[in-house]
Amino acid sequence: MIGGTRTVGRWTVTVDLAGVTAGPLEGSDVYRTTAIRFPAGWRIGKVWTNGVTAGAPELLGIPRRVVAAARSLARTLP
Repeated sequence: MIGGTRTVGRWTVTVDLAGVTAGPLEGSDVYRTTAIRFPAGWRIGKVWTNGVTAGAPELLGIPRRVVAAARSLARTLP
């Protein structure tokens, strides 16, 4: 698999070429955003969605450390 998965507190984050997926370990919530290729490397999108609502991670209740872990994993993409 290109990318990776990391557990951050009570959340899991997966980054691959298809995008970023995050969600709490307990519960069925799943949040997604894009992984975008720039000449300087990969970045993650600023707008996250749960399939019903879209917005900034703070508005959806996604912790900052989860977003930071997603950024870190995105830097490892080829």
